[in-house]
Amino acid sequence: MLRRLPTVAWITVVWVALWGDLSWGNLVGGLLTGVVVVLVAPLPAQPAGYRPAPWPALVYLLRFLRDLVVATAEVARQVLWPLDRLRPAVLEVPLTGRHPGLISLVANTISLTPGTLTLEADPSTGRLWVHLLHLEEGAEGDVVEHARALERLGAQALGVDLGVDLGVDHGEQP
Repeated sequence: MLRRLPTVAWITVVWVALWGDLSWGNLVGGLLTGVVVVLVAPLPAQPAGYRPAPWPALVYLLRFLRDLVVATAEVARQVLWPLDRLRPAVLEVPLTGRHPGLISLVANTISLTPGTLTLEADPSTGRLWVHLLHLEEGAEGDVVEHARALERLGAQALGVDLGVDLGVDHGEQP
């Protein structure tokens, strides 16, 4: 139970924040909720080689926020003042790693950015299929490089080695 204390503490903080009132009742309610959650739905064990790092995670968050602002402005410009016709596209984006958590992070980051949506993510091949609201002619390489930059930053944030293949069953027989 001691190793689950950070999770209980985090749930308590979120509980109190959601109630918007730091009182003894909310604090005890948050603690009890946290204990029940970790007992009923324990988190899976961390895979080997998984070492989250706070500073790289902050860099990843700042990169995402920058991308969010730029993409929002671009989508707003396209909607309000269309200078050219939209060229929607679906692009296959090959990533370097095969870590399912990292691929999920990159795929969700792409989906949360306006004008893009991850349609499919395949951890066994490390490929994403991304729908873009507008793809400039010849800019396919820029999209792939952007996704790979997110992957590199995400790997640093999650402490994942891009050369290690974790958690993916390829169906190979020993």
